[in-house]
Amino acid sequence: QTNTGMYMAATNLNEVLSWTAGGRVDFYRNKNVPTVTLSLFRDVPGADAIARLSYRTGHREPSLFERFDGFSGDPTLSAEESNSYQASVEKKIGDVSVKAAYFLHEIRNRIDYNFTTSKYENIPGLTTSKGYQLAAYAQDILWLSWLSTGYTYYDAKTQGSSGVTRSLLVPDHKWTVTAVLTSDPFSLGFTYIEVGQRMDFG
Repeated sequence: QTNTGMYMAATNLNEVLSWTAGGRVDFYRNKNVPTVTLSLFRDVPGADAIARLSYRTGHREPSLFERFDGFSGDPTLSAEESNSYQASVEKKIGDVSVKAAYFLHEIRNRIDYNFTTSKYENIPGLTTSKGYQLAAYAQDILWLSWLSTGYTYYDAKTQGSSGVTRSLLVPDHKWTVTAVLTSDPFSLGFTYIEVGQRMDFG
C-alpha cells in the first residue's frame, strides 16, 4: 500500500483579516483524493490576542493491519472522510501563553474495533465530536524549561440506523500536564495524563 502526495499553500497578511489556505492531493493506486485547509485570523483590538477560525477536510485509508490482519482485519473497509471546524483565541499573559478553543469534528465511515465480533469495521452514519479545549504553556518558568497543561472536553455522538448514540472509545474529557527540567546536556521530562469515562461496548 503506497501513495504519493502534492501540497500547496498560500498566506496573505492583512491588518483587517489574514488568511492561510492549502490544498493537498494524495495519489493512490486506483484513486486521487483532494483535501483542503483554510484558516482566518486577526488581532483582537485592545486585547493583545489573536482570534482564529479554521476548517479542514481529511481522508484516512484503512491501515494494512486493519485490512489484512488474520484475526481482526477486514479487506472491504472503506476510507474515513472528515470535516473539522475550530474557533480559538490565543493570548500571552506575562510569561504564560493561554488558548481557548471550540471544535467540531465530523467523520463518515469511522473505522473502529468491534469487541463483539473481534473485527475492525466501518461505523455507519456520521460520527461527530464537539467540545472545547483550554490550554496554557510557558518557557523558562520557575526552575523548569517548559511547563504546559491542557484540558479537553469531548461530546462524541454517532448517527446510525438505530438513532443517535454515544460514540465508543471516546472519553468525555482529557487532561494533560507536562513539565521539562533541563540541565545541559540532560533533560528530564514528566507527563501526567488523565482520561475520563468512555464506553468500550455498545
